[in-house]
Amino acid sequence: MKKLMPVLILIGMCLLLVVSWKNVSAARNESALQYDKTVKEAERMEEKEIYGGDSGAIKKYQSALRQKPGDYEMAMHIVSLYDKMEEADEPYDTNDYVAACQAAIKCDPKQADPYCIAVDKLISQKQEKDAYQIILKAKKNMEDENGDPLEGVDADKLKQLEEQRIEMLSTYSQFNFEFDGFYGFHQIGGTESDRAKVSLDGKFGLITGTGSTAADCLYDDINLAGNDLIAIEKDGEYFFIAGAGGRRVVTDSQADWLGVFSNKYAPVKYGDAYGYIDKKMKEYHFEYEYAGNFENGIAPVKKDGKWGVIKSDFSAVNGYDFDEILIDEYGFCAPYKVFFAKSGGSWALYSTGGEKLAEGFEDVRQFASKQPAAVKKDGKWGFISLKGEMVIEPEYTDAKSFSCGYAPVQQDGKWGCIGLDRKMLIQPEFLAMESFSSQGYAYAEIEPQPDEDSEDKKAELKNTPVMIRVTLYEKGE
Repeated sequence: MKKLMPVLILIGMCLLLVVSWKNVSAARNESALQYDKTVKEAERMEEKEIYGGDSGAIKKYQSALRQKPGDYEMAMHIVSLYDKMEEADEPYDTNDYVAACQAAIKCDPKQADPYCIAVDKLISQKQEKDAYQIILKAKKNMEDENGDPLEGVDADKLKQLEEQRIEMLSTYSQFNFEFDGFYGFHQIGGTESDRAKVSLDGKFGLITGTGSTAADCLYDDINLAGNDLIAIEKDGEYFFIAGAGGRRVVTDSQADWLGVFSNKYAPVKYGDAYGYIDKKMKEYHFEYEYAGNFENGIAPVKKDGKWGVIKSDFSAVNGYDFDEILIDEYGFCAPYKVFFAKSGGSWALYSTGGEKLAEGFEDVRQFASKQPAAVKKDGKWGFISLKGEMVIEPEYTDAKSFSCGYAPVQQDGKWGCIGLDRKMLIQPEFLAMESFSSQGYAYAEIEPQPDEDSEDKKAELKNTPVMIRVTLYEKGE
């Protein structure tokens, strides 16, 4: 009996395999019959021109597609039924139409038609942001790392999608700028809401990153707000305004300039000396020829004719080795944890810890976002990353730093914008342009429009300031 046991086990296993195979075969036959039945029901509804609803052809075909996933032809046939509904003026949800295209894309991601159909439909319904995401999906599925079409992809249709992407990015609105001076957007620490100082008739105020007024132009000078305190100059006196109620906070001595409380401290100037105060107005280290705002743990200072950056304990990061540090209008040098400093006639990029990341630049612009900053080398402007890598080689006569995927560049004396892929998005037609706020707004200037068509009148006019706005289709870091 023991000798027969292995044989019996083997026979039993064979019987189980036979039974299992029969069950699988029966299930497959049943599934095939159900699939055929569903398709015939769909075809019958289609013949009757009943496309929508729970019992219409579309629902039936979609059920069949779930039973046999991956059938690209059936998925595209479902898309065509939505077109028939449109021809018959039968209402349908655009989202359902796009979902049908997405189902076809899932069946075969390298087929261009469903992307193109979905994008055209969404654009026609003014849903450009959704259309843009479909285009990005197409590029991901149909392009190689160099941006070239994968094998088997319809290159012409992929090119069409790219042209639609560029057209969307190139569309902007323009509106009047009611102020006569603009001093650049800044996000404290690269994270706060954008603000910019503006002027009107010799007085200063602030605007938000969308161009709306944050502080009316009532002051002789103004700085950005930090820790609920905003520094202003009025009638020759510098002081802080605290909170929404506008409570006045003064320093112990008469200040000749006030910075931003962007850390525990704000820089202050008394006479010829710069130092720092805390919120209790206690004074620290009035030993500098210049002191800027703290940001991302460091602040720019000048001492004994040389520049350096200090930490929040007032110790120098790597001595006072620089001839100059790039500082914006508000007194900041490191909005995105790097700063530019000049020594020996050229600029270099440093981390806040003092590590040199790149060097050899003739001129530089501060980072306007986490995207590349403009630098000048060999007489032309290009762009470097936060790591100091040259990501766009110098080729422009002038440039400003990237933000929101746009960088102002000068071409033939006029300013426009390129994208991160160097494609011209906004054609060069402006006389001046600054980097975008994180909300997609930028200051620009256009040709003056004289009331009288005379050369003498034109000569008296200044450039007309405007704000331009782009739609943010991608994350603006």
